[in-house]
Amino acid sequence: MKKYLNSLKLTKKQKDNRFSKNNIDKILNDITEEIAMEAFSTPPPQPLVHAVMDKVKCTRESLFVGGRYMKLSRKLSQTPWFVNGQKKMETSVQDILCKQIVNYTRAESFKFLSSGREDIDVRTINIGRPFAIELINPKITIFSSETFRKLVVQINDSSELVKISSYLRILSP
Repeated sequence: MKKYLNSLKLTKKQKDNRFSKNNIDKILNDITEEIAMEAFSTPPPQPLVHAVMDKVKCTRESLFVGGRYMKLSRKLSQTPWFVNGQKKMETSVQDILCKQIVNYTRAESFKFLSSGREDIDVRTINIGRPFAIELINPKITIFSSETFRKLVVQINDSSELVKISSYLRILSP
């Protein structure tokens, strides 16, 4: 096989790129069974070591849950606020809204997605601000309307700073 490859008439440009798609196509079209048999043992030798499976990891697509929230405090950031690696405030809108839902689904991680940004000293009332939570690799993906209702009650009972003002629902990605 080596002899065959060396005997190929390649231009200087082709030699610089010996393993281009065109060169490989040319070799595969030109090669004879005799040359292939010389280069590769047929049948291939039996492996000395059996295949070993180390780990199997099963994952799921992200699940998006959304609704609307009201921020009732003027002393609450939308997301955790860190300065020089230190958490500046005890909690945030993200912490309050996501904790119960992430715990219920046993998601590996999550991303909090909200419609726009808000200053700490701004309250969000009336119908509330839309939000979504991307649950990454959740273990539980089926929700009943009763489950959503219970999650809303748990979240609303957990804090006086933030309240969910709508039903929670599954969003399409």
